[in-house]
Amino acid sequence: MTNTCRLLSLLPFFTACAAADAPEDDFSELAGLNEKSDAFSNKLRILGSLQYGQDKAALHSGTPRYRGYTINAASGDLFSVSVSSEDGDPIAWLLDENFKIMMKNDDAADGDTTSIIDAEVTTGGLLYLVFRETTDERANFVTKIRGATLSDPPLCELAFDKTTMKLGEEAVIDFLQESAVTCELHVDGVKQREFDCNTTGRIRLLANVLGVGDHTIAVKLKNQIGLEGSCEGPLAVTM
Repeated sequence: MTNTCRLLSLLPFFTACAAADAPEDDFSELAGLNEKSDAFSNKLRILGSLQYGQDKAALHSGTPRYRGYTINAASGDLFSVSVSSEDGDPIAWLLDENFKIMMKNDDAADGDTTSIIDAEVTTGGLLYLVFRETTDERANFVTKIRGATLSDPPLCELAFDKTTMKLGEEAVIDFLQESAVTCELHVDGVKQREFDCNTTGRIRLLANVLGVGDHTIAVKLKNQIGLEGSCEGPLAVTM
């Protein structure tokens, strides 16, 4: 089953995308139960918490039927979580603090059994990432989560292939950014252009365009809620 989730409005927690769920995959009975109680642990085993940037591996024996992690998300967070397996076929859900299904994904694409859930959080709170093997077989799973908190300014990093060049030469600057939606190139405090704000990229500058002298090359960023960030470095042009 192919069903990739991408950004749809769901209240009260986030903007994301969900699909119809099989009747047997219902978690509402867990609401209000202690995680250590038999009624809870006979259905779902919580393996710990997920923090942005983490990869976690787990063996799922098939009993209890579901494994899961908690995610403490803040308002404005963007995250993507994936569950993959080399010896199984995962299916994953994102639940709210009351164990209501917010999102579900089986296969990321045709031929790819990885389950991927992307979410934009509108109201912070406790979320649960829950998964099982599609046919309830024993399998090894790897869960990865990548995300950014928009209440933090966007970050970037520049790596220059040279800091001095002669007229007729070109400088190449590798660019890395996190959580920005707009990116601008500035030279000596003057905006030159906006450019595609991919996570990684490459900027090329011609010495003849810059002119002889010492220059400051900067990239200025802005995230979805308007917070700004920047990174810069020196670049000199000689005769």
